[in-house]
Amino acid sequence: MVPLSPVRESTEMIARLHALNSSVRRALLAGSIALGVALLVVSHRAETAADEVSQSYQTIDEINAVRLNFLRTSYWLTSYLQTERPESLTRMRHVSRAAEAAAARVIDMTRGDRSAHTLARLVQSELKDSLQQYLDIGNIGEREGAEAARGLMAERASIDPSVGLRGLLDGVEKAERERLDRRRHEAASEFVLLRVAAVAAVALLLTLFAWAKWRSRQLYQAATQDLQRLSEGAMSDPLTGLANRRHLEARSLELLASPPSQGQPALILLDLDRFKPINDTHGHDAGDEVLVAIGRRLQACCRAGDLAARIGGDEFAVLLQAVGSREDAETLALRLGAAVQQPVTLGSGVTVRVTTSCGVALFGHDGLSWKEILAVADRGLYRRKRRSRPVQGPDDAGDRERGGDRSAAAVAPGPVREDVT
Repeated sequence: MVPLSPVRESTEMIARLHALNSSVRRALLAGSIALGVALLVVSHRAETAADEVSQSYQTIDEINAVRLNFLRTSYWLTSYLQTERPESLTRMRHVSRAAEAAAARVIDMTRGDRSAHTLARLVQSELKDSLQQYLDIGNIGEREGAEAARGLMAERASIDPSVGLRGLLDGVEKAERERLDRRRHEAASEFVLLRVAAVAAVALLLTLFAWAKWRSRQLYQAATQDLQRLSEGAMSDPLTGLANRRHLEARSLELLASPPSQGQPALILLDLDRFKPINDTHGHDAGDEVLVAIGRRLQACCRAGDLAARIGGDEFAVLLQAVGSREDAETLALRLGAAVQQPVTLGSGVTVRVTTSCGVALFGHDGLSWKEILAVADRGLYRRKRRSRPVQGPDDAGDRERGGDRSAAAVAPGPVREDVT
């Protein structure tokens, strides 16, 4: 017969092992639950970060919509003063309402950031004031005739009512991009936490770790794609895929700071002629087809290191990294003009054709700052445009004129010339 004490000892040992086993199981269960909760919390935060990145992208889109529709309001008012067509006033009022609606959406989207929200409200107030001035001029023209309205517009010709508005819009966009940077860092921290938790439990919860890794990779890729889209949208034109005005200016400032060892940079501005009748006759989709085709042709004409950009509705620019002389730049401008004037076949089968006016400015020779270079090329372009030639080459920008800020000219109302196809 087995002595009682050893049996008791064995029973107690089994009991202790069972208790230990139960404790381990409970610890594993608690750890699994805690890890599962942690993974769910981190995953939720990562999803929230991805959603916030997407919201930032939408907010910047709405800011650009405010800019675009404000410019369109100015354009249709100017068109009415030139042509006295009632439909121009109708379109002006329509796009002014669209601008106000976009400003209201910006206010809603920036509620989570006090500084951006305050700026958004200032944008809305400034926008209403500026739009009301345009609407008042349009109403006077409707009641008393376009001549009376032209007098009011002439009094305002030297004042750009959108200077304050542009500054506020830039402020809202800057605040939104700063918030986007904070969200990106927060998302990165959440992903790091997710990986640390998964690695710590890899031996115990291999399956759960695999799921967490897949989930974190999925969310990380979604956030990265949103950030990449936002970055590309900020530096490129969404319609043509060319560089936008911001990208063009940034590259120009780089060349001004570090000019090439041989040759000198040059800027070619191109403004399409006979483009508006295409929109009026065939619709804006057809106009977009033409702009995309022109963008591809300009890109094809660029050399290595050159940059093609769309800087306005029907305005393009080509930044030449280096040319040997002004004659070289003018030759390239003529080549660009010849490429632009080639017929474009639309998706509907209709063939249309536009021409272009060009202006050229050499870095260093025509200006030592971005504004000076842009102004010289711009004046050359519009001198050519006033001559109304079918296909315009570059104007001689060698007179080293100064002044004429292009950024203001792009917004302030100016004469509208309607070409006839």
